[in-house]
Amino acid sequence: MKKALILLAVITLFSACTSDDDKVNNLDLTFKLTHNWDGQNLTFGDFGTTAFTNANGEQVTLERLRYIISNITFYSENGQTTQLQGYQLFDLSEEETLSFTFNANIPEGNYTVVSFTLGLDEQFNISGAYADLNSVSWNWPENLGGGYHFLQMDGTYETLEGAQPFNFHMGTARVSDNTFEANYRTVFLSSDFTLNQNKTIEFNMNVAEWFKNPHTWDLNELNTELMMNYTAQKMMYDNSGTVFSLGEITTP
Repeated sequence: MKKALILLAVITLFSACTSDDDKVNNLDLTFKLTHNWDGQNLTFGDFGTTAFTNANGEQVTLERLRYIISNITFYSENGQTTQLQGYQLFDLSEEETLSFTFNANIPEGNYTVVSFTLGLDEQFNISGAYADLNSVSWNWPENLGGGYHFLQMDGTYETLEGAQPFNFHMGTARVSDNTFEANYRTVFLSSDFTLNQNKTIEFNMNVAEWFKNPHTWDLNELNTELMMNYTAQKMMYDNSGTVFSLGEITTP
């Protein structure tokens, strides 16, 4: 049931914003998400088994990685933008969520940038609004601003006392009681491509970047209870700027 609800949200919520002056094609667009740790392929099979070294020299083992993207937008070389409104929750432990296809009306032409929101913006980040996200415990606490998580990454890191847990959760940042910052990231990825037929577009996440750029993340200091930590939330926002890259854009 969980898998069906997540897929349904993509199909029903995405819609294209187009101009009447352009030739419009009805296209099947497939987006797929791949993951690596500084070039080393990362899959669900690595959970709990593969140790990665972060920029601070700590041995890290992942146990969960989930995140949401929304509002995928195409920017043409003539300055026009086409936005696909909606969201998709990606869960590395659910392979079927890592790729999704939907049909949209897209102006034909050459494009130079594709962007998306990591998380949900103010218009869509509404507490309890989406049954599929509610059902998978994706909610963000009301006293921290409400709405939903943007990212959940959990695992362990090695210390002299043995493996210790970390919970790297990103969402709305609480400045103080009843004062919050949205904290979602708009990711812009540049490439020259043409949209005139069905396409498969790859987004790649380098998980190692969450721990190193521009802030070297010290898990001995920042490991758990980060959701209510304003400084940690803003550091996550800063580090999210280099996490994603644009992979292959192919014609099926």
